[in-house]
Amino acid sequence: MGRTSSEIGKPRPLRVTIVGKKGLLVAFKPYSAEMLRELWRRKGQEGATSRHMDDHLKATDFKASRASVIQELNNFVALGIASYVEETGKGGHHRVYSAKLTEEEFWIWLARRTCETLISASNMPDLYEKVLSS
Repeated sequence: MGRTSSEIGKPRPLRVTIVGKKGLLVAFKPYSAEMLRELWRRKGQEGATSRHMDDHLKATDFKASRASVIQELNNFVALGIASYVEETGKGGHHRVYSAKLTEEEFWIWLARRTCETLISASNMPDLYEKVLSS
């Protein structure tokens, strides 16, 4: 069961699991977490194409289809944690992805987003300032 055409290009909702998970696994599947770590490792270098990322995952024994790799890279862009540039090359145009946030910036972003989501769900908008000031 995939995403509908109206959902493509929109970020997939993050599901944060607080109990029993550590590190990036609180928000991502193992292969997605490794993809984000690889983007961070490549910071300051040339970015990564979907082919590079697919090869990297295979070399590190993570299982994901090439379509899942492309979809997850595009989801990182839709979430605002990665960006891409289009380049031409053998076979036509391709996207080269890079991390938009550092690892520290990502955790701050995730904490803020989680807090905002929980407060929004509570229907108590004044909670945000109370949480920030506590």
